[in-house]
Amino acid sequence: MRPHLHLCLAALFGSFVAVAQAQAASPSPRKGRAARVLPLSVEVIQRTDVHATPSRKGAYIGTLSRGARFPVLGEARGGGCKDGRWLEVGRGTWMCAAHGVLRWVFPRLPPQPLLSEGKLVPRTAYYARRDGVPVFLTREDASAGRHDRLVEQGFSFTLLAGLRLNGRSFIRTRKGEIVPREDLYLYQPSSFKGRELDGAPKETIACSIGYKQTPIRDNPSAAARKIGNLPHHAWVTVQETAGRGDRRFARIAPGQWVSADSLRIFHFTAPPKGLGPNERWVEVLLRHQTLVAYEGDRPVFATLVSTGRWEHRTPQGIFRARTKVAMSTMSNRLGAGELYRVDDVPWIFYFQEGYALHGTYWHDSFGVPKSHGCINLAPTDARWLFAWAPPRLPPGWEAVETSGARPGMLIRVRNHPGTPVEYRGPSDQQLSPIADSAH
Repeated sequence: MRPHLHLCLAALFGSFVAVAQAQAASPSPRKGRAARVLPLSVEVIQRTDVHATPSRKGAYIGTLSRGARFPVLGEARGGGCKDGRWLEVGRGTWMCAAHGVLRWVFPRLPPQPLLSEGKLVPRTAYYARRDGVPVFLTREDASAGRHDRLVEQGFSFTLLAGLRLNGRSFIRTRKGEIVPREDLYLYQPSSFKGRELDGAPKETIACSIGYKQTPIRDNPSAAARKIGNLPHHAWVTVQETAGRGDRRFARIAPGQWVSADSLRIFHFTAPPKGLGPNERWVEVLLRHQTLVAYEGDRPVFATLVSTGRWEHRTPQGIFRARTKVAMSTMSNRLGAGELYRVDDVPWIFYFQEGYALHGTYWHDSFGVPKSHGCINLAPTDARWLFAWAPPRLPPGWEAVETSGARPGMLIRVRNHPGTPVEYRGPSDQQLSPIADSAH
């Protein structure tokens, strides 16, 4: 027998043993009732929440992804589920049995969200190019022009498949809607990405934000000779500054000056009091539109963000990520003045009510306020942060809830490095002392 076949058989046998041991350790059946051998796995047939006990009243732990197969460790009766049967798919992790199909095959737990090779985001997305774009629910409705509703410019749709009806092109969305292709624009996600660090840089680092190329001049003056252009989102080091107010210039190389307003300079600060020595956390500075990720007091990553515009300010404070979500649709509340919906937003950290730090595929304006209050990250940066930040999202899960035993990533949001802010996160995950002094 080939060596690699020995290894495969050993791995299969080990998996059988692990599941059998877990089932043996599960609560024994009632006296007089024969023990039932449980199947190896349960395949999730619809996105489903899991709880700490076999009941809807049990503490919410997270959400499982449709199509993933989880090991079956035990079963129990409980409320809030069709037929009252619950399956234990992890230690102290229960799902409603009606949301899955039992299988005699090994578990399969793909990481979420799935990302195809060469892609920046998990889904291909379009947005309505004008107000009044029709949305149809069936092919027959689309052929007859009977729309279900009209949506405003900017509403997004993620692609499931393309189709043609009566000589016209449509897309079928992942929600089952049908939308005319000529009324949509394709989103082009930003390829911008931040910089990994090994401690605070010795030089001042910055990144350019001008959509149009920023002129490079040979002296710190708008009237000086132009000698080149600085591209959008170019990383530079600032060697010195000169001038005042809106006439300040930064030297980025010998004899090369650019307007200071075209740069976002990064600032590195001390951690909040009470933080663990190597705890992973991030700081967002609203005035500078920057995010720096730390392990304890050591910076490990720096990038640009887009926070809330003046009418949708991002809240300041020290927060904990309450829920970590692989991908979800985002929309504003009913009755809000400005309507929007963005499908399949990837790599999300909810930290207060509807506010979140998340990946963004619909603009490339990082470094400039742009959002409805959330903290926007470029896709590559959001994916890096999602993998790095606690708590880990288990394979096959779409969301995980944080708790005192499983604290979320700490997020400090403030205007500038001298702004004092207070802790506003869950009480069971708070720092000591709660208030943070200026650093």
